[in-house]
Amino acid sequence: MRAKDDLAGRKVRCPQCGAAVRIPTPATATAAAPVVTAKARARELNRGASVPRSRPAARPVEAVSDAPLVAPRMPAPPPVAATPVVPTIVTRAMPPASTMSPATIYGVPVSRRGASAQDARRGAGLFHISGLSLTLIIAIVVIPTSIYLIKAGPVTANREWDRAYNIGIEDSQSVIARALHAHITNETGRPIVKSRDMPGVQNFRWVDEPQIMWRMPDWVEFRGRCSGGEYAGRYYTRTGEVQAVIDYSGTPLNVTGRVKGSSVECEIGGKPAVPLAAKPSDLIEDEPF
Repeated sequence: MRAKDDLAGRKVRCPQCGAAVRIPTPATATAAAPVVTAKARARELNRGASVPRSRPAARPVEAVSDAPLVAPRMPAPPPVAATPVVPTIVTRAMPPASTMSPATIYGVPVSRRGASAQDARRGAGLFHISGLSLTLIIAIVVIPTSIYLIKAGPVTANREWDRAYNIGIEDSQSVIARALHAHITNETGRPIVKSRDMPGVQNFRWVDEPQIMWRMPDWVEFRGRCSGGEYAGRYYTRTGEVQAVIDYSGTPLNVTGRVKGSSVECEIGGKPAVPLAAKPSDLIEDEPF
């Protein structure tokens, strides 16, 4: 660094780093570097010696005072009164739901090109059920429901039909036998005294007996053979009513009836059918009933 002679012994600011340095007096100052001309440099180079390069002239320095450097203080800002912070809610009009995409609804940027499967699934919805959880839910719902339907359907229907099976056979045979007894005694005008002459049913069968059913049928058809001939009819499982047509010697008898307790009621052609009762004078002592 070069300085004027009148600045000797004073502090100046370095133009390179900005630090404050003191300029030495002429007695202690080092000699200035000699100025080497182009001819001298060429002559020294020819002799193989290195020639010091001339330094560029230093920029002038400005003098500073001997007082220590102190950074200037910035004025304090004026006090500001505290004001309450009010949150601002920004709303916007939403388009109809039918025209909104998953990205618009859930705020998930979904790219139509180059989007991964995971990003697509994440943007499809906010609720996800794994395969194992879905299987457990189905099992919890389906198994109890199936058990209930089986118990309320086929199991209950078969149990009801098992009770109505034998009752239906007995009631149907009793009504047919009672109708035949009433028709014969009223037609001949004589009561039946001997037990071997009493009409009855020789054969009985269900036409289409239910096997697998969700509900017991309201009626079941039957057929068979009796003392007068063939017969066919229906037994109503829920009311115990019997309807039959008896082919008695070529004459069809439309019979209806029911069993109430220990008594049998029947009608032929809609009229009550009551057999004639035997009188004491009609009894034969030497022959059993």
